[in-house]
Amino acid sequence: MATEKEKKRVMVAIDESECSHHALEWALDNLRESISSSASASDEDRLLTIYTAQPLTNLLYFTESPELIESIEQQQKKVSMAVLKRAKETCAKRGVV
Repeated sequence: MATEKEKKRVMVAIDESECSHHALEWALDNLRESISSSASASDEDRLLTIYTAQPLTNLLYFTESPELIESIEQQQKKVSMAVLKRAKETCAKRGVV
């Protein structure tokens, strides 16, 4: 168990894969004391940082039309928002907000 003087931060890298979602669930279940959202814990002790990792798109699309580039960017944003929404829901179910 962590003492009051220890400061722990937990970072989980996630993408749209089930493996990364499982990693988030594992961190929430097994590192609960470090990332608890209780009022008594300091921000440094309970910080859960989530990075949404997206697969790189083919760099050749820069020669394509601006409409195609915008469409790809919009799709990446949709995927990112869906991944973050799922992660937030998973955190909320486990009492971490």
